[in-house]
Amino acid sequence: KQNGYQGACWGYPFDWQSKSFFLKANTPTSVCTSFVLQALLDAYDILEDQDLLELCFSGANFFLKDLHRREYQQGYFSISYSPHDYSEVYNASYLVAAVLSRLNKYRADENWKTAAKKLARGVDGQRLSPRAHVQSHGESRPHE
Repeated sequence: KQNGYQGACWGYPFDWQSKSFFLKANTPTSVCTSFVLQALLDAYDILEDQDLLELCFSGANFFLKDLHRREYQQGYFSISYSPHDYSEVYNASYLVAAVLSRLNKYRADENWKTAAKKLARGVDGQRLSPRAHVQSHGESRPHE
């Protein structure tokens, strides 16, 4: 778990290089955080430890407040891989949508539900468009 962000988040314990950007060890990412939150929710389902659930709720703030968005028509969007890049990573957006949808089962939150729908629909629309292979760098903005 990383400090300095608006929600619980996790990163790889090693430096990581993609085609588009470099991340130092422990930089929180949407993908790592989504995997950890899914595991914590699984643990909560067995242990019923409220602290685990609260930690997961905090993770939603990381997704919605610390990551960058690429906005599309009709309010749909995709989400960046980390707070330090502006990439458009489809699997990251789908993973975040899945966590937000699942969190909504434990605490009804219209923001989580709406974001999950807009993420999934935004990625679907872009993935199916003729320009889906193009990755955007710099057109995204932090969500406030």
